[in-house]
Amino acid sequence: MFAFDGIWIDRDSTDPRMAITSNVELFRQYYEQANGLGSSEYIPGVGTDGNIDSIFGGGFAVGARDRIEQAVELLQAHLMDLDDRMIDIVGFSRGAAMAREFANVILGMQANGEFDDPTYGQPFTIRFMGLFDSVSTNMVDGSATNSCGFLYDFTISDRIGHVAQAYALNEHRPLFPLDSIDHSGGGGLSANRVEQGFLGAHSDLGGGYNRNDQGVAQNGDLSDIPLQWMVNQAERAGIEMGELSLEHRTISNPTLHDSGGNIDRVIRYPDDPDWNAQQQQNLLNPEESGGSQPVYQRDDPLYQQLEPYIDRSTAQDGVVGIIDIDAYDSWLNQHRSVDVLY
Repeated sequence: MFAFDGIWIDRDSTDPRMAITSNVELFRQYYEQANGLGSSEYIPGVGTDGNIDSIFGGGFAVGARDRIEQAVELLQAHLMDLDDRMIDIVGFSRGAAMAREFANVILGMQANGEFDDPTYGQPFTIRFMGLFDSVSTNMVDGSATNSCGFLYDFTISDRIGHVAQAYALNEHRPLFPLDSIDHSGGGGLSANRVEQGFLGAHSDLGGGYNRNDQGVAQNGDLSDIPLQWMVNQAERAGIEMGELSLEHRTISNPTLHDSGGNIDRVIRYPDDPDWNAQQQQNLLNPEESGGSQPVYQRDDPLYQQLEPYIDRSTAQDGVVGIIDIDAYDSWLNQHRSVDVLY
């Protein structure tokens, strides 16, 4: 399994602001519990290689291509050891975007016969890809753009067995646009391509708010909910996973971070051919684009549906409210097959 962590996150960093145990790392740990030590590879997030990379890598995803190439080299080194020829991938934030590009790179290499030799063994299958709030903003390094101007390919191949994305209903920062795996008008999902929204901002999904020990952000454990859901999705795909600890099944601090204020992020649909064509038209001939309007996060019907579960009277210092976990748990049981303790 290949685990691509989020922006400014490196579990092994000596900088306490970056040494975060995100949902990517937790998922990887539960994966290794069932599949053995060494069954996964961890790729730190962009912006974690030093002072320059921390400034420009985080803001502009410089180094994303290097990390993808590193993952390809790791696959080439270990492919002979994969008895079941199955590859699994997980990612958060820009790491989720890198996971999508990585999948397309290696599938393209396989289609070109680059793995059909004695060194790398026989073809493989991507069994599962799990994405926590996929964001590709400013991934600027690369050699070519696709039809809508991206420098990477974020489409989801039909050759991937099961794809699941958990996204943040309360993330509104324009620099964190969601890269959906659905189509702009719906209809792009299926039993094996699942996308579900959860209460929380970006790091409430990916697990980045444990930085509060250094005073960077206030804490909360809402991220345990999408973690449990993602483990369930992996098991549906046939992956053996370790049993979630009591800590990760219990919500004791349902703090909601609602990033963005009155502005909002857009939802992009790189896997939708019609949306891609419209974006290309907007770029090349904006006066003839028909005035197509972007889709914003607050346009999601779930955003308003779940608003009554939020007590916003407790807002302070970057925290906008507390979740009524009893009501939210009932909803999760019914709509997400997730059962939390509290």
